[in-house]
Amino acid sequence: MTLLQLMTMTSSSLDTLIEDIYKVLNSKQELDDSLYEELAQDIAGVIRTRLSSESSKRSHLSLSSIGKPLRRLWYDLKDPVEDTPPPPYAALKFLYGDIIECIVLWLAKVSGHDVRDRQKEVKFCGVVGHIDSIIDGEVVDAKSASPRSFQKFAKGSLPTDDPFGYLAQIEAYDQVVGKGNPAFLAMQKVSGELCLYRPDKLFDLPDAEKLIEDAKEALSKSTPPEKRCYEDIPDGKSGNMKLDMGCVYCPYKHKCWDGLRTFKYSDGLRYLTKVVNEPKVEEIKKDD
Repeated sequence: MTLLQLMTMTSSSLDTLIEDIYKVLNSKQELDDSLYEELAQDIAGVIRTRLSSESSKRSHLSLSSIGKPLRRLWYDLKDPVEDTPPPPYAALKFLYGDIIECIVLWLAKVSGHDVRDRQKEVKFCGVVGHIDSIIDGEVVDAKSASPRSFQKFAKGSLPTDDPFGYLAQIEAYDQVVGKGNPAFLAMQKVSGELCLYRPDKLFDLPDAEKLIEDAKEALSKSTPPEKRCYEDIPDGKSGNMKLDMGCVYCPYKHKCWDGLRTFKYSDGLRYLTKVVNEPKVEEIKKDD
């Protein structure tokens, strides 16, 4: 009897998901050829989609975007900036992430867990999204994460640092097809470590319906919300003020912060919203 047959004879639950996946990885046993073929087809499909589809920004609200700050969301959908072409390696990074998520969900299945409804379309409050999977009856979102991002899942700190709105997204999915205890299955893409993060239903998950109402109201207006996504913060003890990290990588920072100045420090660019003491480093002009 194979390892997979033994594991599927017992009822599975998310509580043992990581342990069961690690058992498969350590078992050194052959699986049925059909399972390898299924994984090969999944990966081939991901590659085909990534290589053949043009990247384009959405022009409508989706469940993956309802947790974004409203001002950022308004600009994304109503007044997007012209993007510079991403470097070729960026496409490889996203492809690699998709393949990791494929493999992790496949391992969940071969470890004896019930994995279904991959990329199923769902609709909540009139807004469409696509779930990653249902595992053992619960909504599970697969993530490939950098070492820093992985810690948000491993330590449960995502509720205090969720710039992409992952929690709002999974809560919306759970309202439609879940049982009330959604989870994130994350893999640290450098070390290969896995973790299962199950946010607290009462304290960690936002009111997805209210977020959608607020988003629709903001998007109905011809001007962006007045409130910025993040306030500026002190730049050490210099008296200067700089952008919060949530604004640093935003393409709309110059629209939100009139007179924003950029300085080239040894550790990278720093965006100052208020200059009291002139930095003794090179200033990068906006049109440079």
